[in-house]
Amino acid sequence: MQDKIKLAISNIETMVFGDFINDLEMMETTEFSFAMKNAHKDVVKISNYKTDFDYNTYGVRQTIEKYLL
Repeated sequence: MQDKIKLAISNIETMVFGDFINDLEMMETTEFSFAMKNAHKDVVKISNYKTDFDYNTYGVRQTIEKYLL
């Protein structure tokens, strides 16, 4: 069994990205929850932000660059 590594990273220091209902639980874990542009309506509803792009057009990378660079 692999040991878990605990990092001192708070929820406010994380970003999550999702597009389908399997991501709903994850979206509740941080302030910076992003629904992809083409996300399922339930994901959009629960997310705090929405990307301008989908996964196929590098939406995660473009959003990270927008907020962090």
